[in-house]
Amino acid sequence: MSSSSSSPPSSPSPLSTSEFIRRRSASMAWEASPSATVERKRLELDGPKEAGRVTSVVRYLANSDFNEHPHPDGEEILVVDGVFSDDSGDFPRGTYILNPEGYSHAPRSKDGCVLFVKLRQYPGLNRRQIRINSYDPETWQSAPDPSLSAQGNVRQCPLYRPLPGDTSQETMDLLELEEGASLTIPVQPAGLELFVLPGAATTTGSSNPVLTASGLDPFLEGDWLKMLETKTPLSLRAMTRVKLYVKANHLGSVAPSG
Repeated sequence: MSSSSSSPPSSPSPLSTSEFIRRRSASMAWEASPSATVERKRLELDGPKEAGRVTSVVRYLANSDFNEHPHPDGEEILVVDGVFSDDSGDFPRGTYILNPEGYSHAPRSKDGCVLFVKLRQYPGLNRRQIRINSYDPETWQSAPDPSLSAQGNVRQCPLYRPLPGDTSQETMDLLELEEGASLTIPVQPAGLELFVLPGAATTTGSSNPVLTASGLDPFLEGDWLKMLETKTPLSLRAMTRVKLYVKANHLGSVAPSG
């Protein structure tokens, strides 16, 4: 893949409505970043180009780096491929990183990496810093949360849960479904996001009329979906073995872009 320009994701698109935003990152072009050796695909941008709230797929080329910089309102990273590094260590594929407001670092990659990144979407002082290696079997639950109504072989890796007394009540998870397995994500009145890692999944039946009527099946690797709220449960079935990043109940504390 080579670097080229494309229209920003905030441009009008048949995959955007008042109820959801859907991006197929695999078909988007890489765009330049402030570092000549780092490229990105913006899935959503709200605010100034280099200082707004943004969700992106980011690619570090070999021997790439960024100058040291802070992260107002926090930073969330999932290492999709390769090894990502900063002042606190080296983080291989599958690592989940949550940096609180006030964190500063100089990120880099020796051999290159691909990241799923959310900036300015973990606001609040004195919040936790998290590092999870999702390739460690002990981070996974063989029995997923009963609210997911899982059928077949489904595993869950909890990435973030609020503590008692926390103002923000968002949750972040990885879900892995073997081919043919299914689950149902219950109604999320405060928002839902999905990012598809390796594999493919499809909505089942008419579990969510907004999606099925829009012909948005199947969900393929690199697809991203953001729903400002879900009024009906969202049922998914694995077409192949698939891994999903899921964030829920977060758009009450992080207002949706308009």
